Amino acid sequence: MPGFCCNCGTALADQSALCSACGTRVGRELSANLQPSRGRPPQDNPITKHPIISSLLILIVVCCCLVLPSVLHYESAPGIHRVGERFTVGSWTYIVNSVGVRDYLYELGQRQVPNSASWTVVDLIVTNDDRTSGTRPPIVLVDAAGREFTETPLFGAEFLSQMEPLNPGVGKRGLILFDVPKGKYQLKVSGGHESGEHALVDLP
Repeated sequence: MPGFCCNCGTALADQSALCSACGTRVGRELSANLQPSRGRPPQDNPITKHPIISSLLILIVVCCCLVLPSVLHYESAPGIHRVGERFTVGSWTYIVNSVGVRDYLYELGQRQVPNSASWTVVDLIVTNDDRTSGTRPPIVLVDAAGREFTETPLFGAEFLSQMEPLNPGVGKRGLILFDVPKGKYQLKVSGGHESGEHALVDLP
């Protein structure tokens, strides 16, 4: 059915998109453009379409869930500390400053030679965090087989004596010696003479 141009009123031919008199676009074209498009078929998801890809993604997620917690646990393992780290065990705070090896040492002016190949010398700071005065707890070396080696007591200003009492809140720096063969060790410290708490320090 023919219509009329909304601009000039001229009769429009069937299927005409423009008015023949004034050139105005007519509603037939606009209405045709506004017609809803037919639905397109759903596109395939490449992940669901290829089961191998989805299986690999699931495997990666599972591996991350299994491996990541163990890595985080290793980095923050309780009771294991490093040289230069300040940490507290029970009523005592420790800082291992350095670890070295010496062929001999002097005690009160006398040269001391170890029974083994060398001395393992640990430089550390010990602080008494208790409410009363007390002597520092014993410190031992532990080898890879779990054997424990007690310290060698030497007297002098540079040595950290186990017999010297420390008042509450007081710390002291000094050397602790071990007459042991060269090797890989951990330093084992405790939270007090009657404490069951212990901690290890990895030594280089």
